[in-house]
Amino acid sequence: MTIYGHKINVSYAAVSKWENLESIPSMDNLEKIGKLAGYNLEEFLQYLEGKKSEPSQIDTIIRQIREMPPKQLVLVTNAVADRFYAIAESVG
Repeated sequence: MTIYGHKINVSYAAVSKWENLESIPSMDNLEKIGKLAGYNLEEFLQYLEGKKSEPSQIDTIIRQIREMPPKQLVLVTNAVADRFYAIAESVG
């Protein structure tokens, strides 16, 4: 949880309180934590309730793209551009 705290810009003390059940994260922070884990807010809340929802495929892809090193991102961007070009040509 400390890693998530750092990534969403909250203090170590706040994270410690969450871990010790002395307080709970705000909905805004829950949403940020969920996004880091590849969930939207609804999916993340279901997961926390024990319903074990898996992140959607598109959410997983978006999370992976956001974490990609720049060189890999260039390859993905070129592949997407090629795909758009092919679609545009087929439509006319």
